[in-house]
Amino acid sequence: MNSTELSLEFQSAVAWAHHICGSTLAIFNAFVCLLILLDTDPRGKSYRKYLFPLQFFSTLADLFMDWYSPYFQLNALLIYSNSSMATFLDIPAAFMIYLSLFGYVCSSYFCCVFYRQRAILPHGSLFCYNDWKFVAVIAIQQANLLIALGFLYYYVTRFASSSPPNILSWVQYKAAYVFFTDMRLSYVAAIYSSLSALAIIIIIIGMVVLLTVEIKHGMAKASAATKRYQSRAVSSLIMQGTIPSLFYVVPVPCEVTLGVYGIVVGAEAGARISMLSVIAVNVLSLHAFAHSLTILAFSPSYRKSIQTFVGSMFSTIRQVVSGKSSSAQIVVVYGAKRSITFVNKNSK
Repeated sequence: MNSTELSLEFQSAVAWAHHICGSTLAIFNAFVCLLILLDTDPRGKSYRKYLFPLQFFSTLADLFMDWYSPYFQLNALLIYSNSSMATFLDIPAAFMIYLSLFGYVCSSYFCCVFYRQRAILPHGSLFCYNDWKFVAVIAIQQANLLIALGFLYYYVTRFASSSPPNILSWVQYKAAYVFFTDMRLSYVAAIYSSLSALAIIIIIIGMVVLLTVEIKHGMAKASAATKRYQSRAVSSLIMQGTIPSLFYVVPVPCEVTLGVYGIVVGAEAGARISMLSVIAVNVLSLHAFAHSLTILAFSPSYRKSIQTFVGSMFSTIRQVVSGKSSSAQIVVVYGAKRSITFVNKNSK
């Protein structure tokens, strides 16, 4: 094995972790998607239209990452994959698909904050738009996302090469790979993408601050129950943006540092540095799981649905095992306040 290549045991462990753990977490994340769709709390009926895309795109992005199973050795300026998906999807295309899904995760969160802004703040407040202005803001945000993705695609294809140096010749036997021959930035692409992301972050933070101030010092005509509900909703919104985002934010400085280290030292950097680079990127695929846990932690309605479902299932199992039930029951819970029970009347 070449000194720059990771051990086969480590590569196999990463691939199995991607496929098995990724699929397991995807099932859990899909279950949370189902809870969002079937929740019967009328106060969150409109908000679910924005929360569901956030959870859905986050789940899809993580699932794609897990099944494509990329290896980022940025200390060697190298990205490769040996998964089945990589046999028909090259690295630049996969990179853009993931970035597009990530972009829609950010866009969905922006819509969640924007909706909560309209629901709480009085009409005429900053960022509180209705009707066509609301549609216009969302359209501008989507257009900005597409332009930024276009610049990133140009950057990836401009500086990516399929001809690695001799020290990385082993990568030619992988299903898909790219080697970055030049890390010079396209200043237009870098400036536009950075400013776009920064502008969205500043606007979101500004809207969250306005919501917090309104919850604490405004809503003079709202009842105490409404204030409690909206306060909990804003707290949940803040946590949904903060906790899962750590799984996007933390790997970035790690990879930038390793990339700079690779430029200074060269591709001969030790295997431990390469392993650290691969592990750091894999943290990204835990974003949806963190978001699912955050939703359940700050949403009493969803927790009550799960408790009702689990309690009904255990009750049914106990009755069947003890023989005290004259019918087999299967309970399907649709929400905190509604359930449907199917009864097999022919069972003894």
